[in-house]
Amino acid sequence: MNVLDWLPCAFVSERVHVPPAFAQWLATGEQYFGGWFLLDERGAIANRNNLGQLYPGREILPFARRCDSDDVACLVLNDPKYPHGTILLIHDGAMRGVEVEMVINSFA
Repeated sequence: MNVLDWLPCAFVSERVHVPPAFAQWLATGEQYFGGWFLLDERGAIANRNNLGQLYPGREILPFARRCDSDDVACLVLNDPKYPHGTILLIHDGAMRGVEVEMVINSFA
């Protein structure tokens, strides 16, 4: 799968740049990995809108959701605390300030 085929139209129009390792993973066509499933366009947009309302000030690209919890894996696009390309595991619905459950420095 090409990264442009996966990226929701809203993200493509914003000229989002994803890390090469993420694009390479998308190219494998895998939909599930270790208890996570890849979000489709509708899911990515819905999660982005929801997380944006709950935790404003952070521009992220949700790309996967945990099968057994409310955790969402998100690629940081613009954030005052985390650099571009960082992956945040966000617990959807947690109180603001404690929503980030894990920080992964890169997709590689």
